[in-house]
Amino acid sequence: MNGRPLAWCAFLLVVLCIYVWMRRLSPRFAWVFAVGFVTRAALGLALFYISLRRLPIMRSLQLGGGFWTLALDGRSYFELASRAAATTLTIINDDLPSPTYVRVLAVWLRAFGATPLSAILFNLACYLAFTVLVLIASRRENGRNAAAPTLTLASLIACPSLLLFGTQPLKDTLCVLLITSLTCGFALWTVAMAYLPINWTGVGGGMLLMALAVYGTAGIRPYFAVFMIVATVAAMIWSKGFFPVRHRWWAAGADVALVVVLWLAFMTGGGPYYRVYTGYARNIMFRDMSPIVPFDTARASFIASGGATSLEMRLDAREFSPGLNAVSFPERRPGFVGRLSATVRGCAAMVVPISVLRALSIVTFSGGRGLLLVTDIDTIVMDLTAICCIVWLTTMGRWRTAYDPTLVLIVLLAAMTGIAMAYVVTNFGTLFRLRLLVFAPLWLIPALASRFDARAETLVPADAVPKRQ
Repeated sequence: MNGRPLAWCAFLLVVLCIYVWMRRLSPRFAWVFAVGFVTRAALGLALFYISLRRLPIMRSLQLGGGFWTLALDGRSYFELASRAAATTLTIINDDLPSPTYVRVLAVWLRAFGATPLSAILFNLACYLAFTVLVLIASRRENGRNAAAPTLTLASLIACPSLLLFGTQPLKDTLCVLLITSLTCGFALWTVAMAYLPINWTGVGGGMLLMALAVYGTAGIRPYFAVFMIVATVAAMIWSKGFFPVRHRWWAAGADVALVVVLWLAFMTGGGPYYRVYTGYARNIMFRDMSPIVPFDTARASFIASGGATSLEMRLDAREFSPGLNAVSFPERRPGFVGRLSATVRGCAAMVVPISVLRALSIVTFSGGRGLLLVTDIDTIVMDLTAICCIVWLTTMGRWRTAYDPTLVLIVLLAAMTGIAMAYVVTNFGTLFRLRLLVFAPLWLIPALASRFDARAETLVPADAVPKRQ
């Protein structure tokens, strides 16, 4: 199946139209978008050509055919999606890794051609959708554009790992888009519910964005979909304390409907993982299972698999051999001190350059294949962008909006994911990719800062229900 010239031309025309629209709203934002788009496209084409022609550039990292070792699973995703694009999507069953991503990629390849360049184009489409959502969510209620959220877009562009993953058929760019969909959808939902008469267009749009985010994530990284639902419910409960009493019951009823929709999205998108997680929930609620057991089980699986970049300083094959887990052998689960130590070490690996931790003998491993310098640069950039986003919130009077439910959603989502990941994931190579799930929500703070200001006078206790102007 060859490329589709007409489809590619149509995509470029859509990009041009969106760029013109962005220019009218915010020239600065449009310029940052263009830089990110061109950089991603140029790097993707360069890496594809180098690997395809086997040029003498980083040969040890080349897989040939346009693929690289940083995307070993990306090649399998592409091959399966290509077969599905040429035949039928039914060959992608729910038991395969990330079935939702593979199905979406297969549909894309069917439209644009089964070539690795089409996978690069798909990541560019995710980047395009991300910028559109960010710009829409950053606009004020009165329709005027707020200060352009260039810091959010700049953080996305500056992240080396996301830039590299975007040149391969990997799911990371789509995951960042799904996080954006959830957060922006919740922001639209909260604004729509803050006034009377209720803006049902905003309610429907916000619900749709959140449902799509949970559905897509459930079929890619189902554990993160659970965190999405938990953070959303907690943020909704938090927001009810700032609604006027007469409006609170209407909002609570709508929130119940939203939770049902999100749960159905997780049920349909999660496939077999839905049964696994509901089984854990039943055991925790009705059989006195400790909530930490699922995390101990997942961590034991990581330790048993080992790996060249394992963060564990001592691996006891007798204690963590293949097939053993924390449920079957509860006496082998670590105690509080052990869990705390593992979590602190994992957090350090997430935010401190790994070379520094190795030099201090905090972690020891032998792998890396020359990519440790890249991971160190990526860590530093992620730290700086996250700090800038937090500083953005605490300056210029934005600290007064700390009660905003969207900010609560962002903080809870990042905190839950970060702590769970720090404890469970013992392989630095895996942690290097997964930590995007922690930092991506923080990058959205500047994009939603204008919405915080717009809602500052509505989501507070009041005697009267605020009216839409």
